[in-house]
Amino acid sequence: MALSASWRGPHRFGTPFPGESIASSHSMFVYVVFVIMSDTGAGSSQGGGSQGVGQKVDPGRKYGTMVNINVNHWKCIFCYKNYITIRAEERAALTMQYQPAVHEDDVDLDGDQPIQKAIKRKNRGPLDKWFYDAGIPFNAASHDSFKKMTELVGQYGMGLKLPSQYELRYPLLQKEVANVQAELVPNREEWVVKGCSIMSDGWHDSVVQKDIVNFLVNSPKGSVFISSKEVSEVVKDATMLFKLLDDIVEEVGEMNVVQVVTDNASNFVKAGKILEAKRPHLFWTPCAAHCLDLMLEDIGKIEAVKSAMKKCMFINAYIYCRVPLVNMMRRFTEQRNLHMPSVTRFATSFITMTQFHLQQANLKKMVTSEKWNKSKWPKEAGARKLK
Repeated sequence: MALSASWRGPHRFGTPFPGESIASSHSMFVYVVFVIMSDTGAGSSQGGGSQGVGQKVDPGRKYGTMVNINVNHWKCIFCYKNYITIRAEERAALTMQYQPAVHEDDVDLDGDQPIQKAIKRKNRGPLDKWFYDAGIPFNAASHDSFKKMTELVGQYGMGLKLPSQYELRYPLLQKEVANVQAELVPNREEWVVKGCSIMSDGWHDSVVQKDIVNFLVNSPKGSVFISSKEVSEVVKDATMLFKLLDDIVEEVGEMNVVQVVTDNASNFVKAGKILEAKRPHLFWTPCAAHCLDLMLEDIGKIEAVKSAMKKCMFINAYIYCRVPLVNMMRRFTEQRNLHMPSVTRFATSFITMTQFHLQQANLKKMVTSEKWNKSKWPKEAGARKLK
């Protein structure tokens, strides 16, 4: 064993093993010279001469030659590459003080911010660009799933295989649907114990010109989305709407449903009555918000209310189409707005009329003020009509 160990020594630091490249031998030579030059207690004769008693073995000098009698400049006898020792690196190696390798692009040349902030700016650049290229809404960055995704990518490190569009379209989507169904298990158990209400929310997509109805289930545990149906071809047919409602009741469970809530349109009223006739133990209930909206619509048809509403709509449109006029209005109304959006269209109209009534005195002060008279607005026909 001792003979074998002494035999491998020269091959390790000098002649390469079979199959070992000269480059690796050169790297080992560089390492040996580095260690020897760092060892202040090393001593030997130059050129591979005989070693003195008690002196350390110097294989680096045996398999390398000094260049121009410079102890810091050596040449490997196998690959003939030069090596220059660096004293600063030697001291760092001896004291285990590692010097970080900083990329030149990561350095803040202005010195206004530390290097870490510059690195963050560089790494977040592609992520920002992905939002812009894909047209993703900016509020998506506030989702918990987005934060969790970035954390997992950072923890995985390099080499993460991203999902393809085909994986996102079917297998991963089906997996997420299964996860959502698993999360709904406690809600479904609540429906069996305490019952639930099926709610329909109809709306019109003006972009694609389609009528859509969303179905939700409400219980003491909360409201959950069940499905969304396109009803463009059946929205006027009470029989088809009844079949749609009946299928949702069957999906949730007939014995779990207490009531079905829809809007108060005539076709849904007929569909609700047919549903009550088929399933006597549940109730059809019109939506209270839609009932109030229809009541406000009828009130808006009164001539005096209709005239006042038309004037308010003109004043509101004239002011909010001109930014300088909006700023002037807010100075007189103590930063309060005249237009107050609401859930339904007719509720918005009446709430806006209420704001006009409350700010009537302030609006009169605005159109009679010196600032108004010196502005360009009194010269316009619309402003004179507003006054």
